[in-house]
Amino acid sequence: MGIIIAVDPGTKGGICIMKQDTITLLALSKLTWPDVAAHIFSTISYSGEFTFKAKAYIEDVHAMPKQGVTSTFKFGEAYGKLQGILTAYSIPFERVRPQVWQKAIGFKSKKGATKTEHKRGLKELAQELYPQQKLTNEVADALLIAEYARRKEGE
Repeated sequence: MGIIIAVDPGTKGGICIMKQDTITLLALSKLTWPDVAAHIFSTISYSGEFTFKAKAYIEDVHAMPKQGVTSTFKFGEAYGKLQGILTAYSIPFERVRPQVWQKAIGFKSKKGATKTEHKRGLKELAQELYPQQKLTNEVADALLIAEYARRKEGE
């Protein structure tokens, strides 16, 4: 397996980088875009040379009804910056819908669950799969997207 970069985009999203036996979790709310680029570059390079093969998986999400114009624009801007960073480093990426990765890892939301309950269930599953990781809501989905990618790449 090469390097997997999994992203739950958005201001309250996160990035998970799986490289060999190492997992790096980054909360996007705590980083600037140059920080994100630096983390990705340091993951795929050695002594400033691109040496490691990587593939990114980005949750394929879109603006939601009742979302404000400003927040929708900020979300789209962040999504574009992320794709720009990956493209600049020649990292291929695949968009994956939440329904696809959640089904593939065996997550079933309880019928009638609120958004908060749904997110809590995802975090609990991530913690169950990776008990050694200290998880927050910001990074749990990214870790689960990486797990989806790990299983898919292992096919």
